[in-house]
Amino acid sequence: MKKHLFIGYLCLGTALPLSASYSQELEDVFGGFDEEESVLDYIDDEPDEEEAETQSDVGELSGSVVVSASYNYRDHTSNSGTDYSGLQKLRTRLNLEYDYDFNDDWRMHIAGYAFYDFAYEIQGRDNYTDEVLDAYESEAEFQDVYIQGKLQSDIDLKVGRQVVNWGRSDSLRVLDVLNPLDNREPGLADIEDIRLSVGMIKADYYVDEWNASLIAIPEIRFSKNPPYGSDFATVVDPFNSGFRTVFEEEVPEDWEDTSWAAALTGIFSGWDISFHAAYYWRDIPYLDPVFDPTDPNLGFFDSTLKHSRLTMLGTGGNYTFGSWLVKGEIAWQDNIDYTTTTFIPMLGISVPSGVKNTHRLDTMVGVEYYGIGNTTFAFEIVNRHIAGFEQSMEALFEEEDSVEAAFRYTQSFLNDKLDVTGLVFGGFDDNGGGARADASYEVVDALTVSGGVIYYHEGEQPPFNTIYKNDRIFAEVKYSF
Repeated sequence: MKKHLFIGYLCLGTALPLSASYSQELEDVFGGFDEEESVLDYIDDEPDEEEAETQSDVGELSGSVVVSASYNYRDHTSNSGTDYSGLQKLRTRLNLEYDYDFNDDWRMHIAGYAFYDFAYEIQGRDNYTDEVLDAYESEAEFQDVYIQGKLQSDIDLKVGRQVVNWGRSDSLRVLDVLNPLDNREPGLADIEDIRLSVGMIKADYYVDEWNASLIAIPEIRFSKNPPYGSDFATVVDPFNSGFRTVFEEEVPEDWEDTSWAAALTGIFSGWDISFHAAYYWRDIPYLDPVFDPTDPNLGFFDSTLKHSRLTMLGTGGNYTFGSWLVKGEIAWQDNIDYTTTTFIPMLGISVPSGVKNTHRLDTMVGVEYYGIGNTTFAFEIVNRHIAGFEQSMEALFEEEDSVEAAFRYTQSFLNDKLDVTGLVFGGFDDNGGGARADASYEVVDALTVSGGVIYYHEGEQPPFNTIYKNDRIFAEVKYSF
């Protein structure tokens, strides 16, 4: 029976990006001057040439300090037995960005962050697995780090860690395959906020309304997923043993493993179209199983996680009329490996036993409406069809046709100082879902506060078969400088 996963988004908003820098002028009161002289005579609004040259020489540093918290208001435990009720995040995070212009044509950008979460000290570090502490307690990382400039008037080059989004969808991924995601807290942020930068060499050629891109991706990077012991984690355990299952993962890391991509985009009055090709590594690994009927564990624990080397061909486009935007994407992915299973009557379970190599066709259509002031409605739906589907793939939650849909509502109030978003998602065939609502308010130019609540509903399909008690309220304060 086909199962269809419906994910709908009713957005009550996300915090808008803040100004990169914040400054405040102080006016001093001077005394003892001749009455004919004014303090204004001593204020120079424009920096002199020497000062401007110094500012250009050192570049510009900006950033933000963020304090975020979340509270799980339902009692629940993770797959390691950790109690995840109550306070589960009290994180301080520093974001820094540095920009330097070499000249009018070339610039450098460096962005990074570091955070520490005090919740684990408060709740007791011994209550959490090492994997959880490594993933959630502290982290420091470079994000976008690149040099960008012109080789000629119509040729640009960008080298370094960066994000390249080919997709038109705001919530679902079809053409957007080049950057992995930070999935450690699923549902709490939109895709645009959780893409991970990847080391690339990107060249763009412009002619009239067309832009051709060639991309080499020597850095092989996969998504950050919830680890063992997290209340968001899922564990592959066909024996239903309740024990932790660990597999060795083969990660491509040599120069010959470089991914390649190309795109051709045309932008015209009221519409655009693009064509895409990529030769890359699939983000989601498959289990290459060892199946030995003579082994008490059937050889299962000797299995290996691997990543398929895919070929993708796709196209996408937008068309606007009046207050409406219609969009679509289609992608053909070849050489995808799926794990197949064998049913063992004596054990009453299906165990991984083989691999099927096939292709998949993903199709997305969507519509957005802007006819109401400061308000956006968006609906998107994706169908993913696996060619040559076998029932032996169902035990590991694969479906011949899976459907995902997203409905989004966003609105701004108070001269764009208050943004609200609502998120509602549910499933066909008891596949699960939930709801999220959040809002952000710009107190002053440099200070934003935000918060919301997220609810998950139990379902048969991942991740809702395991995270349905992870409901929480969350809040954040962000100061930019």
